[in-house]
Amino acid sequence: MVLMRRYLILALATLILLTIALVMGLRSQRKQPSSSIVMQVVVDTTLLREGDLLLRMGEGWQSRMVAHLSGEEYSHIALAHHGTEGWMAVHAVPDEIEPGEQHEYLKAEPLSQYYAIHRAVGGAIARIDCSEACANRAVQYALDKVQRRFEFDHQYSLSDSTQYYCTELVYRAYLSQGIDFFPDFAGTAAKPQSNETWLYPNAFLRHPRVAWYKVLDIRPATKQ
Repeated sequence: MVLMRRYLILALATLILLTIALVMGLRSQRKQPSSSIVMQVVVDTTLLREGDLLLRMGEGWQSRMVAHLSGEEYSHIALAHHGTEGWMAVHAVPDEIEPGEQHEYLKAEPLSQYYAIHRAVGGAIARIDCSEACANRAVQYALDKVQRRFEFDHQYSLSDSTQYYCTELVYRAYLSQGIDFFPDFAGTAAKPQSNETWLYPNAFLRHPRVAWYKVLDIRPATKQ
């Protein structure tokens, strides 16, 4: 009787393990893409002007959280800058510590990296209704913070200008030129358990000072 009970327990345990394995296998299959084709965001740089807004939807959990909380399609924003190596994205981003660094500093990187396959699944560009000189000075404000090695603001505090998060950098860059997108922080969302507000990337697209914006193409990645 005892032996039979042991066999029954062993059989039940085996059945449970097989069921778990089957469920995990089915979940894994659902996560697999239906096609082996990898898609990438394509930027027509002929459309760009210094100081344009570069929006993207990222792949990471933080990107998905921002999109979920804002109910919008973009999770990150940067400023376009034409440097000596071509078009760059000037921005503040978490969890992307550069080799040899210990902190998440503001940075300027090539568009090919900003819209890399492992970082972006969607994007858009937008232009502020202002003169080219104004847009240039706004970018210089952001580049100054990059050169002075300001860090990413994990507190997401608009009241602290010693560190920056992505939308705060763009907001303050144009604010330095007298363009206050959100004098009352309209179009923002309250931070959970805080008196602060978050400034979401899509809030810029809805602002009257945005002259136009264009959703970027998504195409199959070219083989290197």
